[in-house]
Amino acid sequence: MAIVKTNLNFHQTFSPDASAISTLLSVAEEETAYTKEEISDITGIPTGKSSGKVEPFIKYAQFMGLLEDEYHDKKHLLKLTSLGKEVKYQDEVLQEKATIYLCHSNMVLSSGASLWNFVFSNIFPRYGNKLKMTTFMDALKVQYKGTDVNMSPFYTSYSGMFRKLAVLKTTPEEVKCTFLPFKDAYINIYAYILLKEWESLHDGILELTADDFYAMNVDAKLCLSRSDFDKVLSTLESHGIIKFERLLTPFIVLKLHSSDVIIKHIYSTL
Repeated sequence: MAIVKTNLNFHQTFSPDASAISTLLSVAEEETAYTKEEISDITGIPTGKSSGKVEPFIKYAQFMGLLEDEYHDKKHLLKLTSLGKEVKYQDEVLQEKATIYLCHSNMVLSSGASLWNFVFSNIFPRYGNKLKMTTFMDALKVQYKGTDVNMSPFYTSYSGMFRKLAVLKTTPEEVKCTFLPFKDAYINIYAYILLKEWESLHDGILELTADDFYAMNVDAKLCLSRSDFDKVLSTLESHGIIKFERLLTPFIVLKLHSSDVIIKHIYSTL
């Protein structure tokens, strides 16, 4: 799926809402072009001429890998992605913790939302999982110099849609990311996210050196410790998803499947 290009403040001050995004999946199932006002009438998501929640929530759903949006003549033609179809079938209201984790993991990928991606793939790996708010904000200012970034939707998403994950906590003094425990039941989620990021960053390449592989920071994007990520890799190798050529120095990682193949299996182990 193509990377969605948008500005940092695509959210228009609104944090993601699972219920609203769920209604957009139903609209996308129709594959009919609607104006944002028509989508508002169908879903009950409020909107206005210059602002509102419809278009920000469409963007969130795109960043979560659930929707594609073809915009033409002020109309949105929403379509479910392969992942969106599976999620709608398995958990239409987006309430299962595994679904929330899947949505969050997509958000922080390179194909996701820029702010979420930078925080989890750059700031935490660089500064550690607990840092002063001043350090956190300074890193954002350097990255997005000249851009006024509204952080409120980012923060409130972790007391809203992503609350069940308990992965991020902020106070006026500090920011803390909590590693999530490895779960055997999530192995296909791990596989999908790893393969999707590989395809985004190294399209068409089926083998990576250890340095290039770990540079993708997929462990951080999955909110896993390095030791738990190694458990993921060992399990994926035993399932024939990836393979390590350890006789080479540095060792080589081989990609044996595409992310699309994993989609229909994501919920099979839950």
